[in-house]
Amino acid sequence: MNVLRAGSEAPLRFALTRTEVQVKTVLSEYLGNGLAYLRLSSFAENTPRDLESRRARDRRAVRPSELLGVVLDLRSNPGGVLDAAVQVADTFIPDGMIVSGTGRVRQARFEEFAHAGDLLESVPTVVRRERRLGLRVGDRRRRAAGSRPRARSSASAPTARVRCRR
Repeated sequence: MNVLRAGSEAPLRFALTRTEVQVKTVLSEYLGNGLAYLRLSSFAENTPRDLESRRARDRRAVRPSELLGVVLDLRSNPGGVLDAAVQVADTFIPDGMIVSGTGRVRQARFEEFAHAGDLLESVPTVVRRERRLGLRVGDRRRRAAGSRPRARSSASAPTARVRCRR
């Protein structure tokens, strides 16, 4: 690639090599006293594999029977690949539906269920997430007119369900 900068007569030449970049989306740490911390920055294709390798590494530091709880941090997680998110959810949920989709055509309808047998599904888990209020159509109009948007009431705010078992 040639780059011509202002004030330079000859272009600068750079050789570029194409490569695949693997972003680390899983951070884990054993906090002591039987508590583990898992941070998922996004759901990429490699997230389930990274989560499993982190769990295997942490298993060497603490036995699964000693693990009393997990803090799952999803703050600032923009989402990502649905299949990866389903696989991660399956790690924590013992059974039942994880996600379903509906659409006008038959091919757009789907359901994904949890499968029993994962090590973390019996461990109490706390999920940290931020509340994203978003803007409604009327709020956008008010903002364009110079007024501040109103927060959604709790009835219309998005919710997440977390199932904990003892």
